[in-house]
Amino acid sequence: MRKWFAEVAIAATAFEARWTWLALCRVDATLAQRLREQRDLFDAAMATGTGDKVEEQGAAMCRGYQAACGALERAGVPDDAYVLGSDPVTGQRVAIGAQKAAAARVKQVYGDAVPWMSTDEVAALVGLASADAMAFVNEVKKLFPGAVVTGIRKITDQAEGS
Repeated sequence: MRKWFAEVAIAATAFEARWTWLALCRVDATLAQRLREQRDLFDAAMATGTGDKVEEQGAAMCRGYQAACGALERAGVPDDAYVLGSDPVTGQRVAIGAQKAAAARVKQVYGDAVPWMSTDEVAALVGLASADAMAFVNEVKKLFPGAVVTGIRKITDQAEGS
């Protein structure tokens, strides 16, 4: 059981480091559905603990993830497990994603120049910046849907020239 749990985790990580299930559904909905069904079969085999079933379903699960990766590569689907952001002032780039497996892919593609962050980490950083500033940004975005923060500057209370 441990062997196949580890093997399936490696195969799943190869997929999840680069793509989301939505990308697979867009390219091959049938393959996505079959892979979900295979996941259920593997989980059931792991629950029963019979060695032959675990091996059979674990191997099939690995082949399924390999097929998914192959389909997405052949279709030329770019990585969608993360998004890249860039600060127009400093040039700092960051990759943001929800799938932790994407962190290794970001490092592989961009090295140490582009850190990977989870959405929760981004929210924590934004929260640290200033609660008042976030409240202001939220109000502006309510009034002007589609508005984008392109820079931040400090506003002083002093009138110009005084």
